[in-house]
Amino acid sequence: MSFQASQIIIANADDWVVHDIRLGNRSQFCQSGNVPGVAFSVATAESVRMSTLQSLMDCVIEATYIGTREEGVPFLCGIAGNALREA
Repeated sequence: MSFQASQIIIANADDWVVHDIRLGNRSQFCQSGNVPGVAFSVATAESVRMSTLQSLMDCVIEATYIGTREEGVPFLCGIAGNALREA
């Protein structure tokens, strides 16, 4: 089974900077650089087009907490999309 992501939402998005999103070993960013987490907030959520994620592939979101809590907070996010049937 494979999966096609269409939306990524990060909780408390203002407190995060996203450095990369990788499916397997492929970055989903078209160029290197940091993206403000707010780009993945509920208020600004738009459709994204990502590579198809196959079974046993890793999905990695590399992010840094930039919020005010010295002890930090858990990184919580959701990825919505569609399961794709094998041909």
